[in-house]
Amino acid sequence: MKPALLGSMSAHSSVLAEFGGHFDRGEKVYLFASWPTLEAALQHIVDQRKKDRVLTSL
Repeated sequence: MKPALLGSMSAHSSVLAEFGGHFDRGEKVYLFASWPTLEAALQHIVDQRKKDRVLTSL
Protein backbone atom coordinates (compact mmCIF):
# COMPACT_ATOMS: atom_id res chain seq x y z
CA MET A 1 0.00 0.00 0.00
CA LYS A 2 1.06 3.55 -0.67
CA PRO A 3 1.36 6.01 2.21
CA ALA A 4 -1.41 8.56 2.65
CA LEU A 5 -1.03 12.23 3.36
CA LEU A 6 -3.28 15.02 4.51
CA GLY A 7 -2.79 18.79 4.52
CA SER A 8 -2.36 20.55 7.85
CA MET A 9 -5.43 20.48 10.09
CA SER A 10 -4.30 21.99 13.37
CA ALA A 11 -7.75 21.74 14.96
CA HIS A 12 -7.56 17.95 14.66
CA SER A 13 -3.83 17.46 15.21
CA SER A 14 -4.22 15.42 18.41
CA VAL A 15 -6.68 13.01 16.75
CA LEU A 16 -4.46 12.64 13.70
CA ALA A 17 -1.46 11.94 15.94
CA GLU A 18 -3.52 9.41 17.94
CA PHE A 19 -4.09 7.47 14.73
CA GLY A 20 -0.39 7.46 13.91
CA GLY A 21 -0.24 10.57 11.75
CA HIS A 22 3.11 12.31 11.59
CA PHE A 23 3.27 16.00 10.68
CA ASP A 24 5.96 16.82 8.13
CA ARG A 25 6.88 20.45 8.84
CA GLY A 26 8.64 20.91 5.52
CA GLU A 27 5.73 19.74 3.40
CA LYS A 28 3.07 20.86 5.92
CA VAL A 29 1.12 17.61 5.63
CA TYR A 30 0.23 14.71 7.89
CA LEU A 31 1.70 11.39 6.78
CA PHE A 32 0.05 8.07 7.55
CA ALA A 33 1.37 4.55 7.06
CA SER A 34 -1.65 3.60 4.95
CA TRP A 35 -4.92 4.86 3.50
CA PRO A 36 -7.04 2.77 5.90
CA THR A 37 -5.35 4.48 8.85
CA LEU A 38 -6.08 7.91 7.38
CA GLU A 39 -9.67 6.88 6.64
CA ALA A 40 -10.13 5.68 10.22
CA ALA A 41 -8.82 8.99 11.58
CA LEU A 42 -11.12 11.01 9.33
CA GLN A 43 -14.11 8.81 10.19
CA HIS A 44 -13.40 9.37 13.87
CA ILE A 45 -13.36 13.15 13.31
CA VAL A 46 -16.65 13.01 11.38
CA ASP A 47 -18.30 10.82 14.03
CA GLN A 48 -17.16 13.16 16.80
CA ARG A 49 -18.52 16.20 14.95
CA LYS A 50 -21.89 14.49 14.51
CA LYS A 51 -21.95 13.59 18.20
CA ASP A 52 -21.07 17.17 19.19
CA ARG A 53 -23.85 18.57 16.99
CA VAL A 54 -26.42 16.29 18.61
CA LEU A 55 -25.29 17.34 22.09
CA THR A 56 -25.41 21.07 21.27
CA SER A 57 -28.89 20.80 19.77
CA LEU A 58 -30.37 19.42 23.01
